[in-house]
Amino acid sequence: MRINLKHIATGVFTLLILYTLYMWLWVNPSLYLIKGYREFFTDFYFFTRFIKTPGDPSDYVSRLCIQFYNYPLFASLLISTVLAVIYLIGRQVFKNNWILAIPVFILMLMHNRYEHAIRLDVDVLVLFIALYGFVRTFRSPTWVVCLAFPILLAGVLYFNGILMALLFVITGFSLCLLNRKGDAIQWIGLMAGAVLTGLVFRSLFYLSFHDLHQEAADLLRIYPFAYFPFVLYGVVFLLPFLSLIHIPFKSKKINPVYVRGAIGLAAGLLLVFSLNREDRTGLSVQHHARNGHWEKVLKYAAQSEYPDKDMVLYTNEALYQTGKIYTDLFLYNQSLGSTGLLSAQIANFSEIVPNQDVFLHLGALSLSIVWGTEATNVYGANPYVLKNLTKAYIASGYLPEAQKTLNLLEHTPFQQKWVEHYRRFVNDTTLIEQDAELKTCKYAQAPVAAVSTQSAIMNLFLLAKDNNLNKMAYDYLLVATLLDNKIDDFASCLSRLGDYGYTSIPKLYFEGILYHSLFAAESPVEISDFTFDRTIIDRFEAFCSDLAKAQQNPSTAKERMGKKYKDTYWYYILYQSNLSPEEKRDAFQRMILI
Repeated sequence: MRINLKHIATGVFTLLILYTLYMWLWVNPSLYLIKGYREFFTDFYFFTRFIKTPGDPSDYVSRLCIQFYNYPLFASLLISTVLAVIYLIGRQVFKNNWILAIPVFILMLMHNRYEHAIRLDVDVLVLFIALYGFVRTFRSPTWVVCLAFPILLAGVLYFNGILMALLFVITGFSLCLLNRKGDAIQWIGLMAGAVLTGLVFRSLFYLSFHDLHQEAADLLRIYPFAYFPFVLYGVVFLLPFLSLIHIPFKSKKINPVYVRGAIGLAAGLLLVFSLNREDRTGLSVQHHARNGHWEKVLKYAAQSEYPDKDMVLYTNEALYQTGKIYTDLFLYNQSLGSTGLLSAQIANFSEIVPNQDVFLHLGALSLSIVWGTEATNVYGANPYVLKNLTKAYIASGYLPEAQKTLNLLEHTPFQQKWVEHYRRFVNDTTLIEQDAELKTCKYAQAPVAAVSTQSAIMNLFLLAKDNNLNKMAYDYLLVATLLDNKIDDFASCLSRLGDYGYTSIPKLYFEGILYHSLFAAESPVEISDFTFDRTIIDRFEAFCSDLAKAQQNPSTAKERMGKKYKDTYWYYILYQSNLSPEEKRDAFQRMILI
């Protein structure tokens, strides 16, 4: 007995429904925007850029689809709908429809990688539509088949590019062969049509084997498993042959529920276990940071075992924005030191250029503009970068430039309300006083130009010097000096604590003061002018005492001390910082002798 094909179809569509929920509630299509938020404008000029070269129309459609990733539920439905249409059209082309679940499922797995663009789905969809059109001509006269083939091939070649066109030719010929369609004259006509189409496109667009190689190379760079796309192409190529396969079963009673359940369970397990959770966590941190959801940033950052630089940058910003930087800083990985607060080199940016908005908040508006401009050169003029540029231009008083970025944003989908809101500030700058963020950026901007190619501490010093009272820049400077163990610089900068409105010394800074007391007899500030938590002194003495005892068993010292003191600056200095062994040994000796 063979499996009822209706059961397979029902199982596939059940899987697609579950897949929609999986994409929406777990994968979150919004995270794709961080790595692939390509520019897209609604004006006709932008459209004309994508009708000049074969393969560009597919890129245009995929860029349009990606804009909907701003809405996770809609994006999940869009992806599942495309896969469902591929399956439905494929059923008409390859007859034995159970085999169509294979390319659909491969595409699902490819969506598990956040580098994957929906363009490949669009390419496969157009390919299947063209194959369906070709199969429909099989019962027509020879001249119709020979005429339809090059027309469909030209459509695939123009819309999708050379790779898909080549796959269309191979798969189309395989379908003809297996269905025993055509005589010698028809075969000659089909081959002549394919060659003629290739020659015409070569003369019109100067296509060559170099372009074919470039398309293949571009695909290989996207996926960790470099040949993933070609596995998909190979399956599509083999579909005509696989559709001849039937699966007999000895049992005459196969419950359709078991069939659908087996499909769903196997597919679900493979999807869940093939998703890179660390990648998802890192992108979630950046996604929630760009939307100002700081508590969620900390929630996801706590789940990461191997945070990259971008995650550390945004985690520290979230700690500051939530006020937890003074107490919880060392509960998160700080091995990058001061560069975990902001990058000093423009060339080091990745993903969504994390320093653009950080510099905006620190008052380095010129640097925010520089980073934003660099980002447009790399990622294109995507809305996230354009929004930050607009804020920096308005706060800096560069109104013509702000008008330009607003005009660009006006031609992007879903940004009309945002554009209308910020255009008011360009038309009437007095309204800036009514917007808390713009007002802060305007009055806290650095009076000197910070140089981004210098160290992070030097940048922060320039941003916090003179009469500029940007509290975030000052706090970042103090934290940076502690992270890099620049204890003398910390003591010097701490003298301005009262200028920034402090009446109480935060836990982090008081821990730094106690550490500084190991090197200097005089306190960097008059402690009696401030309030502070006196239990921190007791805890410091207990730390030093426990440290002296821990040296009896140095192999377990880090673990034992971490259980009680992991949140302290003193533990960070000895066990997490990038200090040299000599510096750590000196700090250790001073602590145990207290």
